[in-house]
Amino acid sequence: MRSLPNLSQLRTFEAAARLESFALAAHELSVTPSAVSHQIKGLERHFGRALFLRENRQVRVSYEG
Repeated sequence: MRSLPNLSQLRTFEAAARLESFALAAHELSVTPSAVSHQIKGLERHFGRALFLRENRQVRVSYEG
């Protein structure tokens, strides 16, 4: 059985997906954009899939996300 993802990573995913921006998600969560990026990368490693499409300072949730 696979372990559950980290709750803070899921909270970060939700904010980034809703706001379509790692920078805005970072501001909302009171962390740095780098911290958001690291949380998302950890979640992507957990699932083994890219959860966002990254495009010129904007992100969109991928089909897998």
